[in-house]
Amino acid sequence: LPVVMVIAPCISIQAERRGLAYDRAQWTGAGKMELDKEAAEAEARWNALSTKEKVKSWAIQHQYSIILGSWALSIAAAGGIIARDKHQSLPQKVRFA
Repeated sequence: LPVVMVIAPCISIQAERRGLAYDRAQWTGAGKMELDKEAAEAEARWNALSTKEKVKSWAIQHQYSIILGSWALSIAAAGGIIARDKHQSLPQKVRFA
């Protein structure tokens, strides 16, 4: 069950990304030129930012990934601490985990 809770959202997110990439690849003519122009402008804005601004921008764009990653890391750390406790039996460890 925990594997499904991790793998299923990852597959869904990757499928969405691939779908968007496919949609972008289908554009031709003036639409493609406009998309290329917007991408070049976005890259120019990104290159004009300082390192601190780039980090802040990245953090804002990936805030949910940061929150989810922090949560997963804290759960893994708690599980590791509980697993190393030699004074608890396995049922006690499962109950508190």
